Amino acid sequence: MLIIVGMAVAVYTPKGLPLVLISESLIARLHRWLQYVAPAVLGALVAPSIVSPAGRPGGLAWDQAAYVVAFVVALWTRRMLPSLAAGMAAVIVAALLHP
Repeated sequence: MLIIVGMAVAVYTPKGLPLVLISESLIARLHRWLQYVAPAVLGALVAPSIVSPAGRPGGLAWDQAAYVVAFVVALWTRRMLPSLAAGMAAVIVAALLHP
């Protein structure tokens, strides 16, 4: 039982301590910074398949056009849902036009 309690303290102390010690102004700045982490990670995961889909750099294929469409819509609207919808629509159109 002592090992389980010790492990619980070791796991939850680093998670709970910042909630108690960090001030409200720092939380607001941290929240603004953290909202960019998910798009950055997503971009880092998707970028290699855009740049080199077969493991080597190549030209833009029809099925990769959805990335460009989604990127342009994301820049224009600054919203995730419209860019996802536009990218999915571009994939459907590319699949229908070039089977």
